[in-house]
Amino acid sequence: DGERGVIVNIASVAAFEGQIGQAAYSASKGGIVGMTLPIARDLASLGIRVMAIAPGPMSTP
Repeated sequence: DGERGVIVNIASVAAFEGQIGQAAYSASKGGIVGMTLPIARDLASLGIRVMAIAPGPMSTP
């Protein structure tokens, strides 16, 4: 039908910089990061983009 789409996976900075006591959380977020590229490659021919964002703490005034 000519439509396209986007899948946005929500990861976390913990996927890259896990902290003490966050092994399960960091592993789950790492899994999201790891699956994003293969899924993006699988769905690219259908016009579906797949990406992950990894929010983390931010200093504010």
